[in-house]
Amino acid sequence: MNILKSLFGSDSDLSRPDIKRFRDVVVDLSSNILAMPDVKHTAMYPISAFPEDSDIYNLRNFYESEGNVYALRVYERGWSHKGYRASSIGSTVLTITLMHFPEQFHPELNFFDQSDLEISILKLCNEFWACNNTGAKLGSLGSADHVYPVKSEDFQYKEFNSTRWLVAKSEYHHEEPEYLFVAPVSKNHYLLVDFSLQRHSGYNYYSPEHNLEEVTHQTMNDFMDRCVLRLSQKSLRDKAEAEV
Repeated sequence: MNILKSLFGSDSDLSRPDIKRFRDVVVDLSSNILAMPDVKHTAMYPISAFPEDSDIYNLRNFYESEGNVYALRVYERGWSHKGYRASSIGSTVLTITLMHFPEQFHPELNFFDQSDLEISILKLCNEFWACNNTGAKLGSLGSADHVYPVKSEDFQYKEFNSTRWLVAKSEYHHEEPEYLFVAPVSKNHYLLVDFSLQRHSGYNYYSPEHNLEEVTHQTMNDFMDRCVLRLSQKSLRDKAEAEV
């Protein structure tokens, strides 16, 4: 049986990237340093965002969203999970975006204040997913076909390499989940690390016939275990002010 697994693969032991063997890539975001494993892209779609240093206070480096909010795509990767005879059962898809709320438009904001960060992410969740629920609005799921955070108590917090990340989970019709990991970078910036854990057509994410749930979560956690965010002196001062 082990010989067959090595030759043909197995749906109960889907492939996943060996994240530990990849070197880190380091991105300088105005002296805020993000280090992460530069894992080879294996999903069957092209990527367009590659890690590079950026001046996070120059709006020309961002694209504008609604409400005087700006975004910069920092990193993008996807990893296929293959089983028997190299059939692709699903993927772990990762995008990392730096969100910028310029101080001239948001002068009272400080994302190092937990309440400011949580309010912003609750609004983001509502913008992303409320359209899938009848009667949904800020603070209410409505029909709850799509479950996502609508109050602070719905968030979790996890620490990776001395950085505390807010975690928001989204799940539509009890199918494959999506996770947002969020950490402030300055008073007016936060990193949005988005993992979409996907099944491919014809498969059930939670089926006992494969280990897609296990392997996608393991891939996500392995990546976050290697993700390091070191704040600049300016950001550390902003953080200290919020904690007084």
